[in-house]
Amino acid sequence: MFRVIRKADIALFCILILLALASSAFTAFRLSAPAGEVDLTLDGSPYGTYSLSEDREIEISGEDFHNVVCIENGCVFMKSSDCRNQVCVNHAPISRSGESIICLPHKLVVRIQSGKEADVDAIAQ
Repeated sequence: MFRVIRKADIALFCILILLALASSAFTAFRLSAPAGEVDLTLDGSPYGTYSLSEDREIEISGEDFHNVVCIENGCVFMKSSDCRNQVCVNHAPISRSGESIICLPHKLVVRIQSGKEADVDAIAQ
């Protein structure tokens, strides 16, 4: 008779589980790097860079729009916007490097950048 599960199958399953856990831990530690700055981009052009360590409100206005971005306790959120869908205002506060809030109708991107300098991984000549 055939055995449905063999010892090699169990070993392979355990190795796959360990690889998945190691990958998850690596990703979690990489994403939890301390964030330092908030970059605001309006219609593809840089609007400003602000520190996460200072609490402040940033008002962004144009001819036909108004947004308020709020930095509090190391988190960033869209306090108010006069866009129709309010997706950006309903977005959860962001605090980790790489996270972003985007207001599509106003072409406003709020992105958190890492507080440390990026390591060089290649040299171009």
